[in-house]
Amino acid sequence: MKFKDFITEKNAQGNTDMKTLIAMNYIPLSTPMMDRLGYSYEDEAYHVTSVQYLKDLKKLQGSKKQISAFTKGGNELMKLPSNPDILIKLEGNIVIEADSDMWTAIDSGGRRWINLVAAKEENGTVHSERLAFFISGIKNKLRKELGYAPLPVGYQGIKDMAVMAKSDRSKMYKKYIEEVEKYLQKDGYKLLSKHLKENITYSYNEVIMNNIKILGAYSLDNDTKKPDIENAGIKYLGIKPMSELGTIGK
Repeated sequence: MKFKDFITEKNAQGNTDMKTLIAMNYIPLSTPMMDRLGYSYEDEAYHVTSVQYLKDLKKLQGSKKQISAFTKGGNELMKLPSNPDILIKLEGNIVIEADSDMWTAIDSGGRRWINLVAAKEENGTVHSERLAFFISGIKNKLRKELGYAPLPVGYQGIKDMAVMAKSDRSKMYKKYIEEVEKYLQKDGYKLLSKHLKENITYSYNEVIMNNIKILGAYSLDNDTKKPDIENAGIKYLGIKPMSELGTIGK
């Protein structure tokens, strides 16, 4: 994906525009960045979905667009608002992993960003708050370079981003990603790693993947989805009881 596609402001349905992601201190999960930071590796994982999304999932095979998956299941997966009825087994590049949900958002280029605002770590730790504090500093540094007044640390400033000249926002998007990586490489790596391990909200884990290959699919609880799975050109792996989602990887 070209950088001009990565920084586009187009807000497709279900996606978050760049100015909002930056205003809210999200961390971009750029695959090259995660590779350089040493987070990425190849492995198998699972993804729950519904019949209507099978075709879209197949289109993602071999692409740089990212999906959320897991290697360790949890009973909470049975109660997802999407009401999944299919369990997908896949392999590919795991861009980054966390011990629980990462609360990611998707930009228009299919890249995911970690939301630090929604995170609440156990035992009173404040890794997400410290990360957001330093990232706010990065934003203010860039604003000053572009001739804009700094904002209060931690202030989301979505409206302030919106009133910037579009050309300035484009410059800020590129520099923001570069400067966040520099910070993570130098001082932020340990904070981010602790955040990924201690931000425990659910019993399942989350991995962000791309360049996926679908190995097969299970119909959850009964075989009613077998025809849909096979019609989509996906190998049918049988029935997986919904109650067993919490045992995967354990």
